[in-house]
Amino acid sequence: MSKKLSLNNIITGFLLHAESKRLSPHTIDTYNYAFDKLRAHIDGKTPLKDIKVAELTEFLASLDTLSNKTLLNIHAALSTMWNWALRMGYAKKNPLLKIDRPRPERREVVPLTKENVLALLKACNQTRSYTRPGKAECSNSRPTALRDRAIILTLLDTGMRATELCDLQTADFDTKQRHLVVMGKGRKERMLPISSITVQAIWRYMATRDDDTPADAPLFATQGGGPLDRDQLRRLLVRLAGRAEVSGVYPHKFRHTFAINFLRNGGNVYTLQKLLGHSTLDMVRRYLVIAQADIEIAHKQASPVLNWKL
Repeated sequence: MSKKLSLNNIITGFLLHAESKRLSPHTIDTYNYAFDKLRAHIDGKTPLKDIKVAELTEFLASLDTLSNKTLLNIHAALSTMWNWALRMGYAKKNPLLKIDRPRPERREVVPLTKENVLALLKACNQTRSYTRPGKAECSNSRPTALRDRAIILTLLDTGMRATELCDLQTADFDTKQRHLVVMGKGRKERMLPISSITVQAIWRYMATRDDDTPADAPLFATQGGGPLDRDQLRRLLVRLAGRAEVSGVYPHKFRHTFAINFLRNGGNVYTLQKLLGHSTLDMVRRYLVIAQADIEIAHKQASPVLNWKL
């Protein structure tokens, strides 16, 4: 194709392609973030074919305030776009292939404790205590208490991703079979069993809503009736954690907690992989290492040979 399409045109075409594949809003947002960063460094009117490896290397190097995980996401987004342009005949090569992918930091996986979760559940019920002049200390009941308790139990009981929870609809909740139907990455559907305690918590929350709530309504709704998004969910958990005085709480931490305790309690790695919706065992193996370390510590504490000093 002889016409030199600009970076702006290529981005527009690629995003139309991505939307036609029904990629998740989160993925589209990740693409837009990467493209906005690129166009702040390289003029969007520049023909795609004129963008060289050196310019892209300089661009990525300029993002030194971002984490390696974010840099990796940007690198992956640009590479995906260039591969699409290559298939469409708008580019002759993918320059990102000559730029090393950033290695994301491997953060320590620290699960929530039982005490942490109990404190979070307690924080769902009441607002922070406050004192009015001349009055005793008091607090108010929270209008979203039942919803927030159901959210915490659902995250802890299934290990689902934040986006997966936000995307749940009322039709995805089956009280008889005790499961939730989740649409995961790559539009892959999976069925997640839930405990009777979580079923009851969701049912109690649903009972506060209209009987004619449509099947495509969000399972966990905002007070206005709309779906929660990932940022709202994160902010909700941070606020609850502040009241509960539990540090380091975020949606994905419930996923870590579910996975590690699943293995601690005798679950196998292959079942866990399916429940989490992972395409490989890489992350599951990290959970297994943590669970195995717990077992070894427990053995040292409980071993009759060690304790009896034989």
